[in-house]
Amino acid sequence: MDKEARDLLREGQKPRGVLSRSNGESMKAFTDRRDRWWRRLKSLNSTIQVSEDILSQWMLDSANISETEKQLVQTTAKNEWKIETISHALQELFPFVHEKEGGTAALARQSKFAYAS
Repeated sequence: MDKEARDLLREGQKPRGVLSRSNGESMKAFTDRRDRWWRRLKSLNSTIQVSEDILSQWMLDSANISETEKQLVQTTAKNEWKIETISHALQELFPFVHEKEGGTAALARQSKFAYAS
């Protein structure tokens, strides 16, 4: 495996790495970004194999949500460890999480409304 693929794989495993969901990032943007990460990794090394349940667990661990919220995702997904199922559950349960976190997008909206008066 070449260095770029190896580095990408390592980053995807880190619960608080560059591929984890950032404060202010929507769950949809996060799950799309994880999907792009995996497709990029496969394009660099088509022989790499990671089971879907491990990929799903990495996604859940990187979603920047509490342990209780992770359990709620598992319940919603009916303990089906498939990327699509976990991704859908995250998006369904936390569609506005980014607005509550005060990230860049939320700050931009607040600034816009602050000057509207």
